[in-house]
Amino acid sequence: MPGDTLRVAVRFDTSGQRGWLFKVLRVYFSGGERPLRLYVEADVQ
Repeated sequence: MPGDTLRVAVRFDTSGQRGWLFKVLRVYFSGGERPLRLYVEADVQ
C-alpha cells in the first residue's frame, strides 16, 4: 500500500573483481508502470 515500507537486503559480490564497478538494481512494484532503479557503485581495491 502507498506509504508502506519494506526492507530489502542486497549483496554486491566483488570476489575476483578489481577497479570501479557499477550495477543497476531494478525493483518492481505491483501495479507500477516502471521499476524503481537503484544504482550501486564501488571501487574495489
